[in-house]
Parts: sequence; C-alpha cells; structure tokens
Amino acid sequence: MNTSPVLFVSDFERSLILYDAIMTALDFTRCNNFEANGRREAQYCFDEDSKVLSIIETPDYPSGTTQLFTSLSSFPAKNQSAVDRFFVAAIINGATEIEKPGLRENNCYTTSVKDLDGHHIGAFWLNSN
Repeated sequence: MNTSPVLFVSDFERSLILYDAIMTALDFTRCNNFEANGRREAQYCFDEDSKVLSIIETPDYPSGTTQLFTSLSSFPAKNQSAVDRFFVAAIINGATEIEKPGLRENNCYTTSVKDLDGHHIGAFWLNSN
C-alpha cells in the first residue's frame, strides 16, 4: 500500500517548477504525468515502484494566506548537502522559509519551507555517525 503524500495545488505549472527543483535536489524524479477530468497530476518517485509524492491541479484551491488546513510532508535526503540544495531550490522557486537548514535533536539535519499553496514541506537527513 502506497501512502505517499498528495498535495493539491492552485497553479500547476508554477508548482511543477518548484517541485521539479526540490525533488531533483533530493534525487527523486518526476516519474508520471496524468490528466483526467480536466485536472493534471504529477508524481515523483525514488524508482519506478516507489512513489514519494503526487501533486494534483486544483484551480479553486485556496491561496496559502487564506486556507485553513495545510499538508506537512518531509522527505529523506541522502546527506546534509542534499538538504541544503532542497532549501536553496525551494527559496529560489518561490517557497517561503519556515526553518533554515540545521542540526536538530537526535542528530537530524532538517529544513522546512512553505510551498506556493501554503503546504509545509521539508527535507531531513539522519546522521548515523
């Protein structure tokens, strides 16, 4: 059973630019594109069998300043520099900083941002040394 996050986005093209950049920083690729009933969906995968995220076009989705509920998704990184790349790619492509990259409790290096629709997204790397 795949329980990967699904995020609804108001501006699909702008969101594709953001998510292509941040998911590439974490070595995830856009693996599938769908269109049904006038709505588009893009999926990001670790490999062809492991979907990690879907974004779905929802033009009437409320903006980040007015919506009542947001999604929170955090993605694993291979190393600390991948977390840093995620953060830079997110900010360059319109996301808003929540938490700069840094070492947190339990030796975990994390960052988080708010995407164009107000969803909180992040990256983490657990330093096992």
